[in-house]
Amino acid sequence: MQIKSLKLLPVSLTFKQPFVSAHETLSQRNLLLVQVVDELGNQGLGELEAFEQPYYSSETLVGAKKIIEHTLAPTLTNFCFDNPCQIQTLWQKVRGNNFAQAAVETAIWAAFAQRQQQPLRTIIAQSAGSSTNSSIHTGISLGLSDLKTTTNQVQQALNQGYQKIKIKINGNADLKRLASIRQRFIHAPLMADANGSLTLTPDLASNIDQLNLIMIEDPFGPQDLRNSHILQKQMSTPICFDEPITSVAAALNALYFQQCQIISCKISALGGITPVIQLIQAQRQYHFPLWCGAMLEGGIGRALNLAVASLNNFNFPSDIAETKRYYQKDLTQEKFELQEGKIILPTATGLGVQLLPSYQKQLHNLPSLI
Repeated sequence: MQIKSLKLLPVSLTFKQPFVSAHETLSQRNLLLVQVVDELGNQGLGELEAFEQPYYSSETLVGAKKIIEHTLAPTLTNFCFDNPCQIQTLWQKVRGNNFAQAAVETAIWAAFAQRQQQPLRTIIAQSAGSSTNSSIHTGISLGLSDLKTTTNQVQQALNQGYQKIKIKINGNADLKRLASIRQRFIHAPLMADANGSLTLTPDLASNIDQLNLIMIEDPFGPQDLRNSHILQKQMSTPICFDEPITSVAAALNALYFQQCQIISCKISALGGITPVIQLIQAQRQYHFPLWCGAMLEGGIGRALNLAVASLNNFNFPSDIAETKRYYQKDLTQEKFELQEGKIILPTATGLGVQLLPSYQKQLHNLPSLI
């Protein structure tokens, strides 16, 4: 297999309502579509998920785009391979820049699945030595809001059949809002995501344990591993690491040093499908809880997440909401909707989705980087 064309298309998706976290408030989700075409004409699409500001990660949308243009794309010229896992060997000298690598690497995996005339989820499952499901239970992520709004959102999510409800919080004081929600929904499958906004205090562990959460994600910043270790030792609620997980080694170190108990697998943050497969293989060996996280992706990224989340290795529902959840207009012709609490996965080859014609036309008119 050889990549003969690589194109980049900036796109901007508008939120139906601003999405607020401890990091920032987003009204627009600016992304970069990656299209690759092999020598047989098979097409693969990827999505650059880096944010504009360096709040979630030090890697930004502008910087990642330049890395793709000037570092990653040139290495693909005249490179022949049998399996997309071999792409990683091209970029061994590249430190970090996982979002840039993932955007290109996942597009190549999608083209490879198209070439094999198989759904991408089937190809990933075969590579991971796993099996895949045709439908999955899924969860939803609720941005920061006032108590009344969040309460209404939780009720709506439960009515829709979401199997896990992640609530964004900001600071220790916000645990009171979460406590009020728990009193209203005693048995709801709730988790919290602090995005590193908490402060270690003597009563923090007990305050979190009283909430009866599935888990709490990233209580402290990604470098504050010591406090995560202390807090996890003090409470029974599992800590989940998301932002600190930039490699398989980072995940295994966090578990070994008891800084967390659960790992959130984010394809872009890890650097693509190949490291996801490696993480799944590590889970098979070390038996730690794992689930597939999401990053407010557009339709291409959502289809990729669904393909990965369909594997039988994940212990909790992902955060892959319905297509209509976030954006006024998405990228793909296909619309994913909950059916009895599940999302049905596409059966077509490759990613199983197609871009809207307007984006297809724009890509057609762009020059290739290789």
